[in-house]
Amino acid sequence: GSAALDACWVAAGRLDAFFEVGLAPWDWAASSLIASEAGCRTERFDDDGLHVAAPPHLFDGLLALVR
Repeated sequence: GSAALDACWVAAGRLDAFFEVGLAPWDWAASSLIASEAGCRTERFDDDGLHVAAPPHLFDGLLALVR
């Protein structure tokens, strides 16, 4: 799959949110840009390589579940 495609689907409303571990820097940059431009919140955690993208109202709940 593609993290950028997943971010597009979150941005378009086809997915509620997504997370992934171990993305390459270019994958993270592309997916973060797409999701954030659509109003989503994105964050990368360098300690474990976790990347999370979701609308602001879902972000904290998703992060709590995947952590």
